Amino acid sequence: MSVYITRQLLTSAPDQATRTRTLAVLRRRLNATLRQWRRRKVAAVLQKLDDATLDDIGIVRGQIGRFVQGLNPRNTAGDARSAARSSMHKVG
Repeated sequence: MSVYITRQLLTSAPDQATRTRTLAVLRRRLNATLRQWRRRKVAAVLQKLDDATLDDIGIVRGQIGRFVQGLNPRNTAGDARSAARSSMHKVG
């Protein structure tokens, strides 16, 4: 019976709504993965900065994790240092 179900699933084309839902789920998952990757990238750049530079940005080393989690996803798309500068008001 499982062979029949498999053949039936392979030969029957999914309807448009199913494809749309599947693509939406995949898109959301991909976007979430990219956001997380960008945040890790920004955190790595910030960790490499010296304490004086971090102070100029307005954060201390212990705040980097919280700072990065609060970044707007649009800010993480570009350069990590410019993202840090543009999101200074998020840390408090």
